[in-house]
Amino acid sequence: MQGILTPHEELEGEVRALWQLCFGDDDLFLDSYFADAYQRESTLLYQEEGRIVAHLQYPQLSLIETTETMQAGYILAACTHPDYRGRGYMRGLLTEALRREQERGDVLSVIIPAEGWLWDYYQRIGGYASLPNARQTEDECDVLDEVDPDYTAATLLDYLCGIEERIAEPHLTHSRGMWEVILRDYEVHLDRLVQEHRDQAGRVAGAIFVVWVGEGYSAEAIFGTREVREALLRKLGQALPPNSFTYNLRPSARGRSFSKGMIRILDMPAFLQYCLRRDPELAFDFDYEDEVLPRQNGHYHCVGDGKLIVSEVKEGASTPVRSTAEVLEFLGLTSSHRMGIALPLFFDR
Repeated sequence: MQGILTPHEELEGEVRALWQLCFGDDDLFLDSYFADAYQRESTLLYQEEGRIVAHLQYPQLSLIETTETMQAGYILAACTHPDYRGRGYMRGLLTEALRREQERGDVLSVIIPAEGWLWDYYQRIGGYASLPNARQTEDECDVLDEVDPDYTAATLLDYLCGIEERIAEPHLTHSRGMWEVILRDYEVHLDRLVQEHRDQAGRVAGAIFVVWVGEGYSAEAIFGTREVREALLRKLGQALPPNSFTYNLRPSARGRSFSKGMIRILDMPAFLQYCLRRDPELAFDFDYEDEVLPRQNGHYHCVGDGKLIVSEVKEGASTPVRSTAEVLEFLGLTSSHRMGIALPLFFDR
């Protein structure tokens, strides 16, 4: 048998072996991931000559902004066996994943390229577009100015799940199983450190995640109020030897903007309505054509009154917009709100 298939239990050993071959993760990480976060129903494989040669996963997560929630697909562990690359297998898997994400109601698809050359690759074969995901800074004042709601929980795991539901800025949220994998990964590796802050009642009120990157420390994420962040930074200075620190903050913070991930629009009407709720004065008028997801094809129009009008495309009326990158560029011409989605601590594989 050959072609695209969804795995059954007997194939999971091959899935793990291919993941390990392509990304080099150790057995501790894979044991944790496949025990707590793996979703067989959100996995696609390509089989050639009776062998699993390509693989990706597309779990459904929530994208939250204040009280608004959208569903988003998260493409991870997209890989092809070195002996079978260049045959178009990944294009086929990614196209099928996008279709399935759309069918289950995802508005966006998110992917985090593991290597530099993959940014162009995913834009070319999947229609993804780069998006601001974070700010980098060495200034602790910037860290203190990015504050979270006052929230506490009995355990660090419960705190992380709960605080993500309360952060106002657009961000992709982890499943509980993903948080378990991340916490275990930080516990067992010497180049990583997670520190929590507890209040006087002994409840977790904040946390910081730090990685040694070879030339200094990188704080990959920090959660908590201003006072909690001050306490976490003091504690961090006592726990680690003096060295340079870079802090990764959310897109609205001060610092250097950078992109860690890419998005792909799966439901154009829902996405544009979300943009209009953020910026009711946004105005646009364009045709959209999607070869992979033709259900999105149409003429999209708004004159700045917050009302979206969708109609059929009139043949020859205009040159259609054909990618997420073009849509974002088009919207950016009139929007007063630059879109960004925070992706802290997501797997870059």
